[in-house]
Amino acid sequence: MKGIPLKFLCFLLFPLLVSAMPATAGQKTDYGSTSVEEGVVLRVGKVTSQPRKHFLRFTGLADFLADNLSDLGVADVEVMFAKSNQEMLEMLNSGRIDFISETMFSSMFYVEEAGVEVLLREWRNNVPEYHTVFFARNDSNITSLSDLQGRILAFEDPGSTSAYFLPRTILVREGFRLVEMAWPGPETVMGPDKGVGYVFARSEENIPIWVHENRVQAGVLSNTDWLDEDLFPPKIKKDLHIFHETEPVPRSLLSARKELPESIRKRVKQRLLDEYGESREEGVVTKFSDVPKYDQVPSSEILRFQALYMDYKAGM
Repeated sequence: MKGIPLKFLCFLLFPLLVSAMPATAGQKTDYGSTSVEEGVVLRVGKVTSQPRKHFLRFTGLADFLADNLSDLGVADVEVMFAKSNQEMLEMLNSGRIDFISETMFSSMFYVEEAGVEVLLREWRNNVPEYHTVFFARNDSNITSLSDLQGRILAFEDPGSTSAYFLPRTILVREGFRLVEMAWPGPETVMGPDKGVGYVFARSEENIPIWVHENRVQAGVLSNTDWLDEDLFPPKIKKDLHIFHETEPVPRSLLSARKELPESIRKRVKQRLLDEYGESREEGVVTKFSDVPKYDQVPSSEILRFQALYMDYKAGM
């Protein structure tokens, strides 16, 4: 994906490019065990409803990969986005996506359903991991997870790791029965034996407001969101407190399709670590400055992520 004019043309025509697939995109490519056929095009992808938001970063990553895989027979690396995890899974299984940059829970879905290999942890905004904070009003008498019984909690949306997957999994592990509610409001009451009610706020901005206005009795967001004064202005935050924090998970993971030859997977890992490892200095402008930092993921951590994902599935 080389050349500034092409990038900006793609940016302007992006809605068409996302929906229009190349004529060969549905054909699964057999890469063999060690190398690829000369001139092959690989693809890196992500699930998003806002492709323009991620376009520059992913074109930077695609260009970096293309530059570093050319001697292995790779002619170019393209960017493709999917609208859902299920659509991305279909693209993986049909060979239309080779690398995926996704959150921890989505990545574990692809590990379980498509056998992808997690290559590296991706940093976001110079942060390698984050966790969920549960918060409530100071006058709510909620001081622990056990106090949520019979109360109503606001998640963000079904695709959020820190504001849905992770906190839901923790509640399931604690033995709570979760009940989706139609609409939050002060008049909505759960009996103490009815479990924990929940609603989807559909945006992170709504959650602090709904808790503050007592539409719901508690909310969840990431620890980095909690520090964001745009989401939690002082006049709201002064009335709220954190009553539980979860274990940390990666901001993002880079994974590869299992059919990719080992030579390509190893090259990608090594070059990203060499160029964008933890030692990379902040503020240093490089040819691919939109590419984030990367570091290794211990196998023990992958097992922990898989256990979280399996607990989430068991609670559905």
